[in-house]
Amino acid sequence: MFGLSTEQKKQQKSSHLNKNQEYLVSTAELSDSQLWLDRNYPKELRGQINSLEISERGLNGLLNLVDFTNLEELYCYDNQLTGIKFANNSFDKLRILHVGNNSFSEQDLDLFSHLRSLEVLNLGSNNFRGDLRVLKDLVSLRSLDISDTNIGGGLIYLSKKLESLFCQVEKESECQKIKEALKDYDLGNDCYDFQSWWKDEKMKRWKDEKMKRWKLISNSWLLTKR
Repeated sequence: MFGLSTEQKKQQKSSHLNKNQEYLVSTAELSDSQLWLDRNYPKELRGQINSLEISERGLNGLLNLVDFTNLEELYCYDNQLTGIKFANNSFDKLRILHVGNNSFSEQDLDLFSHLRSLEVLNLGSNNFRGDLRVLKDLVSLRSLDISDTNIGGGLIYLSKKLESLFCQVEKESECQKIKEALKDYDLGNDCYDFQSWWKDEKMKRWKDEKMKRWKLISNSWLLTKR
């Protein structure tokens, strides 16, 4: 059998280099959080996990949870995560979600808008912005923490089941507006009685609407008398 020619040896070496480069690229694309998950949670077992506690692990990058198809509770606060990718069926599974104190890129709350079974949501100390109206479909929500975020409005659209809303302000942020709106309903420790605020706000809006209608009717009556 004849040996490889010089040209064939070059091609073979080049092929090995390309494969090694592809491996290095695919590994580099994995965030630290993904590598950590791969080491600690075999893919074949992820579908059996209901609760995941991975807080304070120094994890960064995107947290890919697409294989955790039965996850009901997720605790991943105090890391440097920049995002989360949920399993497709998370909308009717996940009940408790703690993502506070991470490094999420600046964004609104669309990431959580489909998680309709959520009862507890802690997203404080992150770069979330916008309006709470995005969470209007989270009808089972009982506890919400938006401390030190740039979420500045939309309280009225939150679930009627919401009992407590946490809004600590340690730096200049839009959630100061939420804190100001709830100042008369402070329960202590930056926790606010949302139920009482909601009832009072509904009554206030009803009275305002009634007054507008009365003025409209009065003005119409005065016009007919002229």
